Amino acid sequence: MTYTLGYYPSEDTQDGKFHDVKVSVNRPGLDVRYRKGYFALRPAAQTAERRKDDMRAAVWSPLESTAIPVAARVDFIDDAQQTINVFIQLDPSTISFKKDGDRWKAVLDVAYVQKDEHGRLKSGGDVDNMSVALTDDNYRKLMQQGMIHQHRSQRAADATTLRIVVRDADTGSVGSVTVPISQIGKSK
Repeated sequence: MTYTLGYYPSEDTQDGKFHDVKVSVNRPGLDVRYRKGYFALRPAAQTAERRKDDMRAAVWSPLESTAIPVAARVDFIDDAQQTINVFIQLDPSTISFKKDGDRWKAVLDVAYVQKDEHGRLKSGGDVDNMSVALTDDNYRKLMQQGMIHQHRSQRAADATTLRIVVRDADTGSVGSVTVPISQIGKSK
């Protein structure tokens, strides 16, 4: 049997110093493995330039970013296969909603970039800047059902992949997924 423990430090401890972690158990014969500590670094300022740099880095990274899990359904919606319809589903618990008055608010940047087989940009990329403001009831529903966003764009000539990047503007957390255009089907 394996157990995994998680720990989330308070914002008060983000002092830039190393903090020790100690884990002990009262049962003999158990093997305990854990990190010896962590650096409590302050989050970087979330400026417009930082937002742009983070999005650019995620678009060009060969790896998927997973801080915000991104699932995508991508279809062509025309017979000529020139219009791409994208539904992304996000786990709202990974997005930093904050209560502001009577609304739960969050801001997300979502980029849709098409590349060719050599990784070269084939479209200028579309970016949706999403500002979400939800009532308490809608916030509860979103947390239960998930968050879905739709986007349509024109297929770029010679594009072989569609890279989708989502960034939380408040925390800088990023999620991404790459969809091979050859795997896109026609919507029914």
